[in-house]
Amino acid sequence: MNERTVLRRAGLLGVIPLIVVGVALIMGRFPYPDDNVDGHEYLAYMLPRRLGEVQAILWSVLALSAVMFVAVLALAYRQNETHVQREKGVALSRVAMVAGAVMFAVLQFVLAALYEGATLFARGYPGFGSDPSDTRLITFVWGVINSTYTLSCLAMALVFLAIASANRASPLLPRALGGWAAITVAVVNVAAVGSVFVTTGKWSPGSICALGLQAAPTFLWMATAGAVLQRRAQTLPKAPRAVATDPQASEGKESPKLAG
Repeated sequence: MNERTVLRRAGLLGVIPLIVVGVALIMGRFPYPDDNVDGHEYLAYMLPRRLGEVQAILWSVLALSAVMFVAVLALAYRQNETHVQREKGVALSRVAMVAGAVMFAVLQFVLAALYEGATLFARGYPGFGSDPSDTRLITFVWGVINSTYTLSCLAMALVFLAIASANRASPLLPRALGGWAAITVAVVNVAAVGSVFVTTGKWSPGSICALGLQAAPTFLWMATAGAVLQRRAQTLPKAPRAVATDPQASEGKESPKLAG
């Protein structure tokens, strides 16, 4: 892919995670239940209108779009580097970028599968929830899902630290966005992991305040970077199209005769 195509694709992928998170949250009751509440609250949230199934699909789209954005961004940095910069080991930043994004995406697929599995299990047994052991089970699964997301923030912090490092050596984004803003998002992702020490309430793992602390700056940064890259792509010339030659026409031409 040429540089213009890479930047355009990165621009498109950058806005998808923010849109997906917003849609997933507004589809159900807002705010959604916190950790360690009565299991009936989770069932009342997940089961109506096939919400659990739809949210699991949306979260998988979030994971896929996030890892694709980071991978294309790493490719854009690769194309933006000079030979001298590559010798300085900037490639390590790109590897860390993609590795962190892959770890984040894998954990999102795991929690999406757990969420879908819990919804499917509860829906398959009409009497599920009538026994106290049922509600304890669904409360435990909810906690595992939210804790998995919270711990995945460490992988996302690695992504943003790598972006800041790559942008310092090979400025692709504005220095404010690719520098201190990226470092700030990394710090916020690390800080979000502190919610594992909160047992219940809005600041417990994966609950609305803890999620907002991490997701808002993370996905807003991606959308902003996507817009910047899309605008930069518009300033680059389009790749020239290859002109096909007609072999029959060229064969029909007579070779010039030498003057005798």
